[in-house]
Formats: sequence, structure tokens, C-alpha cells
Amino acid sequence: MKKFGLLLLAVVLALGALGTAYAMWSEDLFIDGTVNTGDLDIGYYCGWGEFWDTEPDGKDVSYITKAWGADNKSITFTIVNAYPCIDYYGEFCLNVADGSIPVHFGPWVIDRGTMPDSATIEVTPDMTGVQGHAGLHQECLLHVHLDNTGTAMGATYTFKVKVTLVQYNESIYYP
Repeated sequence: MKKFGLLLLAVVLALGALGTAYAMWSEDLFIDGTVNTGDLDIGYYCGWGEFWDTEPDGKDVSYITKAWGADNKSITFTIVNAYPCIDYYGEFCLNVADGSIPVHFGPWVIDRGTMPDSATIEVTPDMTGVQGHAGLHQECLLHVHLDNTGTAMGATYTFKVKVTLVQYNESIYYP
């Protein structure tokens, strides 16, 4: 009987020790923290830029206009009273305003809209892979050429230009 009592006492002590150890293994640890995120702010600078064409002196009948997209991330251009074999030029500024997250620019995206298939539209410089930080003001040049084979006299043509971008650490354009 004495052996049984000692065995019972040993079991009770072992279970008590196991219970204490189990209690220590099940403690919860809470860590409080604060995460501050940044913002991405880019657009076209609306107050800058001149637009002109290559019409001969005294023949100022055609012109190009610009309209800033409601999202301030695209520009719609309209050529009014077009005629063949004319070049249009336009200056505008790509602006990384005050965002705290840098961006990587992708290629220019040109939605040809109602432009004739034979017309050429170019925007320089190529911004693909350029990293932009707050305060960047990149001057850009648009060049449009209407050739003799597809341009209708007196027509109005519209097209849109925008630039693609991603935040700097998710660049899909360059590693």
C-alpha cells in the first residue's frame, strides 16, 4: 500500500509539473505595431506646352488642340481641319507631383482613335524603365505626321496618349 501511495504521489507531482510546463507553452505573445504606407501621385502638368504645325505662312487653317483627361493621366489630342502632308508638334510635361512612392514608367500608350492608318504618332523621350521621384518634371514632345495617302481634307481626327507606370519595386519593364 505504501508503494501505491508513493506511486500515486509521483504521478500527481509529474502531472503537476507537466501542467506547469504546458501552461508555459501556451502563453500568448502580442506585438503591436504601426505600418505607414505611401502614396503614388503622377499626372500631366496642365499649364505647360506649346502646340504648332508646319503649315506654310499665310495658310493657318489647321490646328491641334489638347484636352487633359479627367484622371489627369491621359491627354486627348484633336486635329481640326486636317489636310495631307502636314506635321503637328506639341510640348507637354509629365509630372510626378508629391507622392512618396517612386514609379517606373512603361512605354507610351497611343490610342489612335479616329486617326488614319497611314498617320504616324510619336512621343519622345521613351520613358520605359525610367524611375521617377516626387518633383520630376519630364518635358515631352509629340510629333504627328499626316501623309498624302490616308488623310481626308477638312477632317477632324482625335487620338489619346498616356504613359503606363508601376510603383518602383514592381517594375514589369526592367528587372
